[in-house]
Amino acid sequence: MRTNTIKVAIQGDKASFHEIAALRYYKQPIDIVYCQSFGEVFLRLKNGEVDRALVAVSNSNHGIISEVEALLEENDVQTEGEYALPIEQHIIGLPQTKPEGIKKVISHPVALSQCSGYLAGRFPNAELEEYYDTSAAVALVAQELDPSMVAIGSERAAQVHNLAILHRAVQDDADNTTLFRSFLDNGN
Repeated sequence: MRTNTIKVAIQGDKASFHEIAALRYYKQPIDIVYCQSFGEVFLRLKNGEVDRALVAVSNSNHGIISEVEALLEENDVQTEGEYALPIEQHIIGLPQTKPEGIKKVISHPVALSQCSGYLAGRFPNAELEEYYDTSAAVALVAQELDPSMVAIGSERAAQVHNLAILHRAVQDDADNTTLFRSFLDNGN
């Protein structure tokens, strides 16, 4: 039996936690459409550009993702299913980066929130900068080649962007889990 490929919009880039969740959740071939914002995900679903949207709705440490909650109230969508993904966040940088030289940590705001205690204790003077996606933050570190800048992201992002994991499992909660939901547009 042959299954049809479905188009799925996610927030984030290749090797993001959204991509990891999508690849694990859907039991048929998928074509992922990468979006920079949650708003873009729902817009593409509403416009019929994709068949599904897979979106993080809450995290065990961070709580409900308020931006997504607001978008769910604005958009007429139907929940198809859920997937809980255990999340391990890592400090990722250039191989030559030294912990004492780290001046900037960039990542998605939810990822920064998940690691806030670790960051405050380990890098109290580092600037924390929000970025639209964890994997995109890792890509930026690879592009900038600045040993004083690191990102928080997945092991897969470090591999895809050829960077080193400098500190493993830096999330404040060892049982850190993000709940993703798959949505269909009610108009389709």
